[in-house]
Amino acid sequence: AGQPYQIDPLSLGTQKLSDLGGQCEDRFDPWVRINAQNHRLLNAKLKRRAFVFLGGGGSTSEFEIEEFDAQFKRISRCTIPLVDGMSQVSDWMPCTDKTSFAVLCGKLGANKNQHLLVATKEQGDTPTGAPAKVIYSLELPFIHDSSASIIDCNFLQHNNNLHMRIKSQNEIYSILVDNKTPQLIESKHL
Repeated sequence: AGQPYQIDPLSLGTQKLSDLGGQCEDRFDPWVRINAQNHRLLNAKLKRRAFVFLGGGGSTSEFEIEEFDAQFKRISRCTIPLVDGMSQVSDWMPCTDKTSFAVLCGKLGANKNQHLLVATKEQGDTPTGAPAKVIYSLELPFIHDSSASIIDCNFLQHNNNLHMRIKSQNEIYSILVDNKTPQLIESKHL
């Protein structure tokens, strides 16, 4: 796919060199993020892997996040394995601790609970890629919308609990994750 070539000013999506040249329409990746903590460009993609074994087969999915410096040189890559059966990513965001990422995912179909994965990458930069360590893997029974989006994701410094806000349809949910249990603190109707 190539490294990012330019950024769409409205969506902040990246256009890759391989998308150019008149053969294809200009396409921008909707999953680009800017990590304000360390001023790096982040790009992500969902990867599905099929496998065959004696008597059957199956597939797994993983979410890959790449970090780029100001010259669009890839300086880090990590993969987050998705929970079995999860094949749709609603949104993702870097957390305030600079090394963790929150991924909101779910199963295809209506009225399915969303799932929250929070993973941390290895310390330092690993351009060739490494699996991320999943810190939290939680079902969010109060969010069923596959177009839900993460507003913010913060680790509280005094106790390392996770506080985040998620927008789903006409509600904003404020969630505290303490001891791997999501607690709905507040829900505001828009």
